[in-house]
Order: sequence, then structure tokens, then C-alpha cells
Amino acid sequence: MQVHTYCVEHDLGFAPNPFHGICSLACCAPQLRKHAEEGDLVVGRGSVRAGRPNNLVYWMLIENIIQFEDYDADPAYAAKIPDMSGSTMVRFGDNIYFRDPVTGQFIQRDSFHSNEDGVQSPTDIQTDTGTTTNVLLGRQFTYFGGEGPKIPDQLRAMFPRRNRRCHHSPKKKVIV
Repeated sequence: MQVHTYCVEHDLGFAPNPFHGICSLACCAPQLRKHAEEGDLVVGRGSVRAGRPNNLVYWMLIENIIQFEDYDADPAYAAKIPDMSGSTMVRFGDNIYFRDPVTGQFIQRDSFHSNEDGVQSPTDIQTDTGTTTNVLLGRQFTYFGGEGPKIPDQLRAMFPRRNRRCHHSPKKKVIV
């Protein structure tokens, strides 16, 4: 088991998506999604831009890792398909990628990553799908959002500056 820490740029409920009884990380953080394994722990802190660089946003124990195609096709995750006219929970759905049956290219649903007219974002499609198609899932999690607790001073060194990822062995002793 490893602990992965990173900066959550926007703590709105999109990435990670803590709704419908399961926490999912399907967008953003592509290197973390690529290298994480089942049984690992993911911990996200707030961003400088949001004014909360020393606050926890969430933690999740990775229970399962599936691919975008399976996330899209499985009825268990249909509630995570965004509806931009719905509630906050529905608007920030992260089940946004599926493959064009003709070209095999990823199509992006109207979502947080689209522009105001629902036009796809080529930059986000490349970021989210270019190096991995992994979707991290966990039922054991806590999502604090922007008002999460302060990270103790002794643990702040575990969190990267900006959006880089870090891996920490659980054998590393941290005195709190």
C-alpha cells in the first residue's frame, strides 16, 4: 500500500466526485490515476488558488480501478453521468468519457470540463485520457470540500507544491 498525496485544484465535487455512495477520481490527476493501485490511499489537499493550501479536501481508500469504457457502460455508475441542468451533485458528475464507435476517439460529455456552450475541451480530453484511462473508486472515504481540517504542520511536507504527485510508504514514521 502506498499513500498518494496531491493538490486538488477545484474542490467542487467533480474531481474527486464524492456523490452516490462512492468516491471516484475519473478526471484530472492523470499520473496519480496511472500509478495508483487497489488498496492504496489517496489524500487531496486544497489549492493556493482556493486559499486553502493547508486544508484536507478528501481521503479515499482505492477499492477498485476500472477503465473509462467500463465506467461508461456499467449501470452502477450511470448516476455519475453529468446533467448540467440538474443539482450540484448531478452537474459535477465525472462519468464524462466514452469512445466514438466509428473513430475510437474519446468523446467528452457536457460537463465541468466543457465550455459554457457544452463544447468539448480538447486540452482536458488529452489530460484526462492521454496517459491513462483509469478511474479510481472507493467506498471508504471522507470528503471535506473547501472547509476541510487543517493539515498538521508535521504532515505538510507530505503534500506537493502545485499538482505534482507524491508516494509515501506506510512504513515511514510520522510523529504527530
